[in-house]
Amino acid sequence: MLCTKHSVFIGIALFASLAAAQNRPPSRYDPATETNVTGTVSEVTEQTDGRMAGVHLTLAVDSGMINVRLGPKQFLDSKQFTIEKGDRMEVTGSRIEVRGVSTIIAREIKKGDQTLTLRDKTGIPAWSQGRGRR
Repeated sequence: MLCTKHSVFIGIALFASLAAAQNRPPSRYDPATETNVTGTVSEVTEQTDGRMAGVHLTLAVDSGMINVRLGPKQFLDSKQFTIEKGDRMEVTGSRIEVRGVSTIIAREIKKGDQTLTLRDKTGIPAWSQGRGRR
């Protein structure tokens, strides 16, 4: 009887994990899809995934709007890198699709004479201090 209850619990936990994973957008940096875009910031938002607040941008580029994921707000704050609506920026990063929307996971951002490296060329975040992918 104990084994049956244990098996049911494991089955429910596995199902919940798979369902949660399917609802989570892919967030792996892929160097093969690296691109460079320049545009004007039309929106800056902070989104929380339960662990930390991440900074996201909507960038107006020649071909339309593109979403850009930067990284943890605390990391940008620690580097004293501020971004505001209307800023002109250059973004280098991995282009992915998130729920059918073109998105860039930023590796490096430039604003005026400021450059901030968010990830190394393989996509490992600078804030992880070499502990691998987030």
